[in-house]
Amino acid sequence: MLGQGVGGEIRCELQDAHGKALPGFSLNESVPLVRNSLAAPVAWRDSLGAPERTSLEKLPDGPVRLRFTMTDAWLFAFRFE
Repeated sequence: MLGQGVGGEIRCELQDAHGKALPGFSLNESVPLVRNSLAAPVAWRDSLGAPERTSLEKLPDGPVRLRFTMTDAWLFAFRFE
């Protein structure tokens, strides 16, 4: 669930347990969320720069950290499906 003001955005990065971005899941590859939503899916760009919904099955084994960056935005909740 997110909301933002005019021009706001939220990005998500997946990191390993040490805070290093996982390949393919960095902030630079994150597709910005730029609309109010109760169920906005997070996506990252593929190697060609096209947005791609990513299955959690592609994640490596072990703990994963989430890093959100927000500009003029609010993050109320998130969930994994």
